[in-house]
Amino acid sequence: MKILIIGGNRYVGKRLTHLFNVNGHEVTLFNRGSINTNHLRVVHGDRRKINDLKKIPDINFDIIYDFACFDAKEAELAVDFFKHKTAHYIFISSQSVYGAGANLTEEAFNPLQFSLGELVNSSDNYGLAKQQAEAIFSQQSQLKVTIIRFPIIMGKDDYTERLKWHIEKIKSGEPIYFPDIKAKISFVHADDAGDALFNLMGSALYGPLNIASSLPIRLVDLVAMIEKKYEKKLISSEFPATNHSPYGISSDW
Repeated sequence: MKILIIGGNRYVGKRLTHLFNVNGHEVTLFNRGSINTNHLRVVHGDRRKINDLKKIPDINFDIIYDFACFDAKEAELAVDFFKHKTAHYIFISSQSVYGAGANLTEEAFNPLQFSLGELVNSSDNYGLAKQQAEAIFSQQSQLKVTIIRFPIIMGKDDYTERLKWHIEKIKSGEPIYFPDIKAKISFVHADDAGDALFNLMGSALYGPLNIASSLPIRLVDLVAMIEKKYEKKLISSEFPATNHSPYGISSDW
């Protein structure tokens, strides 16, 4: 099969690319070229620029995976540019489209019924920007689109270093602020995320889809694992100023 991956040249995208390569599929990467991608067909460019998109080979892709769409304007450009270039478009969205809650299902946010309103960018409001992007793909696209909502992704090469942040704080005895340390939060391992995306190849699963580990974890239990590993105790802070946990949520999510 012919696969186009937009962005995704590290972390989950790197794993997905490897799976396609070892299984004999033809992969084209389109990204800004910040990561070494030897032995792959790579087109360098900015997905927000139409002239850069035109550098992509003019072929029909069996699947396009879009890791780099973060707002409605980028979604609008993708919907128009790729409308005749693929049979299946997979947009990597986020659990951030949901508010707080437990046992969230896809129906908790319906992009078909979402009113766009004033467009925002992801740096101003990440969750709303992803909602608006989902709405564009759902309401304006002629493509068959699968929308993947990942929770927080964990893995050894996590470039966000959010887990590492907690480990270093606990090891060094620095305080951490949790709004509710007993709140439950969802994760997915980067390997599982890559496997799930790979297994969508040839599927007819369209619309929103949650991909997460089967059970959430309480933040207090995550902290306990770190405490046991490094034989250090968490110092809790009452003040969120500069030590607010990157995983810090005020209720189950």
